[in-house]
Amino acid sequence: MEIPAQTGAVLELDQFMEHLDRHLDVESEDSLVSMAPQLLALANNRRFLARHLAATIGRAAFQQRNPFTGPVFVLASGRHFMVRAIGWPPADTNSGASYNSTYRVAHNHAFSLLTVGYWGPGYETDIFACPPA
Repeated sequence: MEIPAQTGAVLELDQFMEHLDRHLDVESEDSLVSMAPQLLALANNRRFLARHLAATIGRAAFQQRNPFTGPVFVLASGRHFMVRAIGWPPADTNSGASYNSTYRVAHNHAFSLLTVGYWGPGYETDIFACPPA
């Protein structure tokens, strides 16, 4: 589902996290969808990601609690949610071959996702419904 969201607002990561902590009900899909304008406001901040990575990359604990592989950075965690940045390499280059072949394997997410394109052309995905086990 694509959620139309428009805002000229700009948020810092800590402001976005405060908003999520106060307003996000992780049990409610409607609540997640209502966070789209704030996520877009974070994406409107064209400097937060570079500043965050520059400030944390040299730390000994950098990404030690990151349970994900590949190009996934955990930026912050809250009550039953996390904010991640994923740097997908281009699909048509050798640099992207290993990530793309890995993610072409069927897999599931035991969580809901709300995404925004921060830079680049984005990506496509196929979604399938599976019967419960």
